[in-house]
Amino acid sequence: MVWINPFDEMRRMQQEIDRQCRNFDLLLKDIQEGHLKPGIQRKEFIRIYGEPILEEEMDGRTELLYRYPLEFFASQKVYVYFDKNGYLLEWRVEI
Repeated sequence: MVWINPFDEMRRMQQEIDRQCRNFDLLLKDIQEGHLKPGIQRKEFIRIYGEPILEEEMDGRTELLYRYPLEFFASQKVYVYFDKNGYLLEWRVEI
């Protein structure tokens, strides 16, 4: 029998939440400072900013949603759009 320490699991969960918050802060900062540019590949975008909260295919392009992980309704949201070849087209920030 393997015993799992619940405090270790809670610590790991908190570390993941903190990582997601840092990634979202970086995304917002890069947008505000004009560092995010169209043309970056989806794979590279995800390497930098992490996995999205939601991903949907629509109208021949892919939409990724980013927000703070625990702020479901009050969080700013960033919608990021990639073309069918996986290149960043545009983004939209919702407050």
